Formats: sequence, C-alpha cells, structure tokens
Amino acid sequence: MQAIRRCLPLFLLSALPALPAAAQQDLPELMPYRVEITVRETGARGPATARKYTLVTGTRGSGSFRANQRVPYLISRSADQQAPPQYQFAESNLFIECKVTGGAAASVVHLSISLDFTTSVFEEKRPEAGGPPPAPQSMRVSLDSPMRLGARTVIGSLDDPVLGRRMDVEGVVSRVP
Repeated sequence: MQAIRRCLPLFLLSALPALPAAAQQDLPELMPYRVEITVRETGARGPATARKYTLVTGTRGSGSFRANQRVPYLISRSADQQAPPQYQFAESNLFIECKVTGGAAASVVHLSISLDFTTSVFEEKRPEAGGPPPAPQSMRVSLDSPMRLGARTVIGSLDDPVLGRRMDVEGVVSRVP
C-alpha cells in the first residue's frame, strides 16, 4: 500500500503534460474569416449610396464595429449678429457585431450578425434656425443563418414608407488566407 502511495504522485505528475493536448483536441480549430457587409440605401430623398464595412473574426470569437457621427445644426441666430449662433447636435450611429461558426459542410458557415443604425433625418437639406429639429430614426437587423463561403447574400431589407427609402444589407463571408 505504501508503494502505491509513493508511486501515485509520480504517475499523476507524468500524466499532466497529456491533459492540455487532450483538451485542445475537443476545441474547434481557430479559423479566421473576413465578413464584408454592404449597406445600400435607395429612395426618393436622394441618390443611392453604398457603404462597405469589413470585419475579421475567428471561430472562437466575435467581431464588432462602432461608428458615431455628430452633425451640428443651427437652432438660433441673433438678429443683431452680436451673440454667437446657437447649435445642437444630431447623432448618427452604426453598430455591427458578428460571429462566424463552422457549418456542416466545408463551404458553409453560420453567420450571426446584428446591425443597429440610428440616424437623424432633417426635413430640409440645409435647415435654418427656427426650422423643425431632425427626426431620429433607428433600425435593427439580426440574423442567424447559414451562408456559403464567398457568395454574396442578402442579409435583410428595411423599408421606411414614411421617408420613402429602403436599406439593403448584403454580406460575404470568406476565409482569410
């Protein structure tokens, strides 16, 4: 019995290097992916615009992108030009978060993506003091879907009947070489 007690710590000590290797075999291989998001805005208020965003993420994590813009607009101006003009700020925000996990086939992955847009819409192109303040508008798209690697896929479309505009969101997932 004493011989077993003396050998047990040596046996356990010799088995320790094998434990991390066994734990690593259960984890999926870290595969980097490039996620390209294109947001197209069309509508009656102006020409079509397209904005592209690219994130790189792996199968063990998520990627995110946040952009914020503050646009000043005039709220009052003195008649005698002695006092400085008064401004407030309208904010536009964009938040993108995505995660890519391996799919059943080698050419298919699962994309979980969340896009959150907040914009301030002005009634006029150049609002003067005394005009209506900008109207905040917020849109959100969430998706959890399989995607073919390298294939452009429409993630979602958002229609705004009040402002007469449409936002189309497309994505492409590809492996990083």
